[in-house]
Amino acid sequence: MKVTALLLTALALSSSAVAEERWGAPAPKEDRVDITTLPECWQRCAIQANGLVKPWDLNTISKKDFCEDQRFIILYWWKFSFMKCVEDDCPEKAARSTEGRRWYKHMCAPFGITSVHGVRGSHEPPTSDLY
Repeated sequence: MKVTALLLTALALSSSAVAEERWGAPAPKEDRVDITTLPECWQRCAIQANGLVKPWDLNTISKKDFCEDQRFIILYWWKFSFMKCVEDDCPEKAARSTEGRRWYKHMCAPFGITSVHGVRGSHEPPTSDLY
């Protein structure tokens, strides 16, 4: 009986550890991506583009997963869904681009990421790299 209880406990602990490590899994609220500081038009584009690339959700993905982008899914979403909308719908692209880069760098710098391309320690990309 004790062996069974120990095995069940060990199994439960190991499965919860694996669940926490899954990329793109829902994160605690304080660790999630916050789009509220993006320019208003960019926020609309982020909401509109959310769900176009799975297995993650912009409303629940952790900042770490979003910034590190181990599978290049975020980069694909950023370039072909999100920035497509920004390019088409958001006026004053150059000024907004600066705000967007500032938002990204502020969120991702704690993980050693300083560009949308997810390269640790890379230089800030020129505006044209964001479109």
